[in-house]
Amino acid sequence: MTDGVILVISAPGDRHAEAVLAHLQHAHVAAQLVDIGSYPYTMSLTSAIDDKMWSCLLATSDGTVVRLTDCRVIWCRRPRAYTIDPRIQQPRHKLFALRESSEALMGTLSSLDVLWVNDPFSEWAAEQKIYQLRTARAVGLTIPRTLVTNEPQRARAFIDELGVHRSVYKCFSATPEDWRETRIMRSDELELLDNVRYAPVIFQEYVQAGVDLRVTIIGDKTFAAAIHSQGLGYDVDYRMTLGRAQVEPTELPSSVNRRLHALMDRMNLVYGAIDLRRTPDGVYVFLEINPNGEFLFIEEFTGQPIAAGVAQFLTACAGERSRA
Repeated sequence: MTDGVILVISAPGDRHAEAVLAHLQHAHVAAQLVDIGSYPYTMSLTSAIDDKMWSCLLATSDGTVVRLTDCRVIWCRRPRAYTIDPRIQQPRHKLFALRESSEALMGTLSSLDVLWVNDPFSEWAAEQKIYQLRTARAVGLTIPRTLVTNEPQRARAFIDELGVHRSVYKCFSATPEDWRETRIMRSDELELLDNVRYAPVIFQEYVQAGVDLRVTIIGDKTFAAAIHSQGLGYDVDYRMTLGRAQVEPTELPSSVNRRLHALMDRMNLVYGAIDLRRTPDGVYVFLEINPNGEFLFIEEFTGQPIAAGVAQFLTACAGERSRA
């Protein structure tokens, strides 16, 4: 029987979860990794409630039992999609089983008296690019001019106003199976703008970088890193040349740091990975926030103790919840 005060929802092999769990184990803090991707196929959930008691148990195929009501903090790191029993073959039956499973598990987790990192509903909202930009602007951050449209004529007018080589375009989401970097518009791509009618595209003003910045925030801690990727062959998206870039710790102006924390507060987030650009004339421009973004690559480049910072935050919150 495992009474984990900190529940980490991710999959085995997740390096970020493993790094934080190692810090928790070293500090003798009770924590449990749970992979909900095996639910409901090889994981069971039992939630019993009446006017006197409430009991919630998760049981895995290896015999591990987690009392969810003993949890004080849930780090929803990288939840995997549920697995439905392969014996269910009909698509409508699979969909029914998926809906019922999600309602049971999410209903149970949402009812727990825990601190979420991050709250699932707030994180979903924070993943929306337009909401990010509007909120960033509301807290005083500088943002690039942006157009989201599936009207080719509006896209052409926006690009004409900025200039072809002063415009970039990107998609809303990127998966390992369908990943696209941010790209600068080329003259020979203008004829492809009619394809915008099939799905909306994000068009933005190209922001020249003196340096790219990756800012990881957990609670009241800020870990800022400067990524010197300019001049390495692809100045639009640092991810394309990250392996050759110099990455080092840096300090943010207090005004920028304050606005980033205001952004987190507005979005009800306690963790976020933020991409900024500092222009050659010193203006800090907000590009986007990933509320569940990776941090180990920054820690490995810079030596900043981000995993330890996450573990310390989880531990402090678990202690506060236990005393409440």
